[in-house]
Amino acid sequence: MIKMRTSGESAEKEPINESAQELIQFIATYMPPAEQEQVRKALQLARETCAGVRGLRPIPPLEHALAIANILARMHIDAIGVASGLIFEAVDADLVALERVEDELGAAVARVVDSMLRMNILERKKQSMAQSQGSQPEQEKSSDPKKQRIREYQRRR
Repeated sequence: MIKMRTSGESAEKEPINESAQELIQFIATYMPPAEQEQVRKALQLARETCAGVRGLRPIPPLEHALAIANILARMHIDAIGVASGLIFEAVDADLVALERVEDELGAAVARVVDSMLRMNILERKKQSMAQSQGSQPEQEKSSDPKKQRIREYQRRR
């Protein structure tokens, strides 16, 4: 089970260390040593860049990254996927440059993280468009049946 700190718990590194140990132990059950090393490097980079960062989210970036990586590991995702999950939070928060990720973890991890960043940008644009369309009068929204079909198709995708 992935343990997450609640607001009442202390901000000590214990939950993070526990999650990190759990991740390392679990990936050892299905990854070869070279892939395990790539995940360890990603974990080290995430620790370096996210140390002491709280952010605007209710969960600190490193704790969130470890939770994501543990979920990916439980799905038996390869080292590139788990490493990308570990380091994405730091890149998304501009705590580490994508170039450094490529230098330290390889081009494949950097490409996955870059793709995740692009998807986040698209999702944010989609949400802002939905909010701005939500403020339009209902009459304008439903005036053109073709536009309605297009919107419905986009929602289903």
